Amino acid sequence: MTAWRLFRNFFGIIMMLGIAFALFGLNQIRGNADQANEIGFLFNAAIFIWLGFTVWRARAGLTQMMLGRRTAEHTPTEIKVASWYPWYALAVIAVIFVLSLVLGAMGQTAILRGETISSASPCC
Repeated sequence: MTAWRLFRNFFGIIMMLGIAFALFGLNQIRGNADQANEIGFLFNAAIFIWLGFTVWRARAGLTQMMLGRRTAEHTPTEIKVASWYPWYALAVIAVIFVLSLVLGAMGQTAILRGETISSASPCC
């Protein structure tokens, strides 16, 4: 059940990403870069909130997935790591969201597009 819920939510997130990229591209073609930034921020926030909500609702399932088979004996360390995994995933989502906002505000959007830092740097 958890795997199906995760698949369905991640599929929805991918669809939302596609819509966001399409709207962003259309607004840039039309010359509405400011409006494209506003829409991009809203879609970016919605995607990260949706990711966080998906992980939050699937906490028990993610813990069980990290532990593996129910019949296997687990060490206390494995149980502790598995129980902290959903919190780790939420922290990673929050850090990436803040990092993308900061890089966007600094104008380093080339880094967000996956280009190298040397080609994104305005100096030299």
